Amino acid sequence: MGLLFTLWGNATLFDAVAVSGTASMFLDPILIIGLIVGRTINIWAYLVAFFTAVMSTLAYFDRAWTWLEFILLEGHKYEQLLIICIGVLAIGFKAVLAGSQRA
Repeated sequence: MGLLFTLWGNATLFDAVAVSGTASMFLDPILIIGLIVGRTINIWAYLVAFFTAVMSTLAYFDRAWTWLEFILLEGHKYEQLLIICIGVLAIGFKAVLAGSQRA
């Protein structure tokens, strides 16, 4: 997905890395809660974490959307990416914790 965005007209490699990194962040809560803690995770929790990460990558590239101006503060795109990444992790962990039970 990151490669497609660089070919699509974004000239910076940072944008490709940002998309790939943000999209893969949905795996963090799954790996920590599933593998390290040893809980079984329901499929809907995977999907919520994944959907959140994918939508966040799209939000990063179109930060000018009016509804995003409420969430993302005015600032450098790195600061906005940090806010997006924190949101991906927060929603992902909440979904995985809510959708998991002891194995």
